[in-house]
Amino acid sequence: MRESIKRFLWPRMNRRFALRLAIVAAAAFLLFGYVTRPYLVAGKSMEPTYSEGSLVLGSRFRYAFREVRRGDVVFVMLAGPSVMYLKRVAGLPGDTVELREGSLFVNGERQEEPWRRLPCDWNRKPQPVEPGFLFVVGDNRSMPIEQHEFGVVLRKRIFGGPLW
Repeated sequence: MRESIKRFLWPRMNRRFALRLAIVAAAAFLLFGYVTRPYLVAGKSMEPTYSEGSLVLGSRFRYAFREVRRGDVVFVMLAGPSVMYLKRVAGLPGDTVELREGSLFVNGERQEEPWRRLPCDWNRKPQPVEPGFLFVVGDNRSMPIEQHEFGVVLRKRIFGGPLW
């Protein structure tokens, strides 16, 4: 009796297990292949927020249902889909962004940046942000200005943002 029950149940349990495994594998493929993607921080431009060599999980749909806000950390696609830069949004369309006295000024007002702890000793002239563009900058502005990849970028070049 016991053997007949085992012969009856065992194939059904294997089919259920295989189906569940296939569903989990498909969900993982969709999640990590399309919705989220891990990125390695390659430079020092976002220190001390993100250290060089740290792994950041990015979400493509972070801004699908809400607009980008000033202060958000975003992935910017500048050199093609294989190269992403991690930057912070400093200016929105219609803003004028300026870096002086070691601080960020938006529309003439000094911005509080609790995430930035390293001093900056260089200035940048006021730059207007046109519609459809964003002004992005790294947190580590103590580096020389020549080493910075930032400024005005197209809004459609914003890939998404880190999950945390």
